[in-house]
Amino acid sequence: MLAAGLGWSAAVDMGFASRAFADGPDARLDFGALEPLVALMQETPADKLLPQLTSKLAAGMPLQTLLQAGVLANGRSFGGEDYIGFHTLMALGPALAMSAELPASQQALPVLKVLYRNASRIQAIGGVSAEALHPVAPLP
Repeated sequence: MLAAGLGWSAAVDMGFASRAFADGPDARLDFGALEPLVALMQETPADKLLPQLTSKLAAGMPLQTLLQAGVLANGRSFGGEDYIGFHTLMALGPALAMSAELPASQQALPVLKVLYRNASRIQAIGGVSAEALHPVAPLP
């Protein structure tokens, strides 16, 4: 929390950076049962992601589960620090609301559009190698 309050650069300069990560900067936040879907959204190029997501929907995955994974992928990737990523996150809720107003055959379209934009931006900033959020070690 100290590093977040000071800012990363100040925390590094003051020698607090080593406490900012539980297992080093390569450690990843783990989202449990949603982790495979979150990782898919972060690691798959946007043009290849939508066919995989539509297959999951066809197999019975709820649209809200895709949205939840998209929110987590966005948070881990951008940490609220990327202007476009932040606005992509803000578009996910309205996309789900719009989907409820559409016929069943079209309900996934608004959410899939925003998930595509989310994946495109994640890839544009460097994918998983540029993740903003990492596990934080508890204070002693």
